[in-house]
Amino acid sequence: MEKEILNILSRLEHFRKDIETGKINPGCNDWIIRMCQAEVAQGYFEHRMDWTEKIK
Repeated sequence: MEKEILNILSRLEHFRKDIETGKINPGCNDWIIRMCQAEVAQGYFEHRMDWTEKIK
């Protein structure tokens, strides 16, 4: 299950970075993406750094 969660978080992180760099303009912002990531990670990881290190 952790692998699937990390896959989702990784896809969201790539999407967030594309928004941040201006590659895409989907109508949402960094905060919204981070909130989605927090919801997905809840119950699996205690801190953001716990999963961001794993998806690098």
